[in-house]
Amino acid sequence: MIQGTEYAFEDIEVVLLGRPLTGITGIKYKVTKTKKNLMGRGGVPVSRYRGQKNFEGEIMVYLSELLALMDSTKLDDITDIPPFDIILTFGQAGSRIITHTLQDCEFTEFEIDMKQDSETIVSLPLIVGSLNKGRKTT
Repeated sequence: MIQGTEYAFEDIEVVLLGRPLTGITGIKYKVTKTKKNLMGRGGVPVSRYRGQKNFEGEIMVYLSELLALMDSTKLDDITDIPPFDIILTFGQAGSRIITHTLQDCEFTEFEIDMKQDSETIVSLPLIVGSLNKGRKTT
């Protein structure tokens, strides 16, 4: 909470490849962990297996932002960009600032779909190496 107000999209800054994204319309990321009940005698689990974690995400940007990203990397295919970090900062000056870093990210695909009378928003799925959640107060 920011002084009684919930975090809003306008309070988020996303930095990718060293530059803040201005044409970003959305971002999501998640952590999953394999967990499985192990069955033994009887009809109830006797223990639980905990396994690997997996990280993934997605960024939604305007087509112009995607083209600017491609220009900045000198690549025609963003799936060829080497692993990079994405830094998200939540908050406003004078309030609690939270930083999440999506580490060792790579784009897994991109598709451009243009239609008449609509915004051209491109969805960019990500594979993520790990998530670092740093917190600081200003």
